[in-house]
Amino acid sequence: MCEIYPCTTSDLQFRKLVVDEYLVFYTICDDIVEIHAVVNGKTDFSKNLIT
Repeated sequence: MCEIYPCTTSDLQFRKLVVDEYLVFYTICDDIVEIHAVVNGKTDFSKNLIT
């Protein structure tokens, strides 16, 4: 389990995983992991991430 990423625009609880220079944002529901975004960590992703 990775750290929870604060997101005020959704009821889902997103988690953030760092892989090299990328950030993977995902949710977990029961036994299912759903990846919502993979972004380059050097960009300003906070404006366009998850709505």
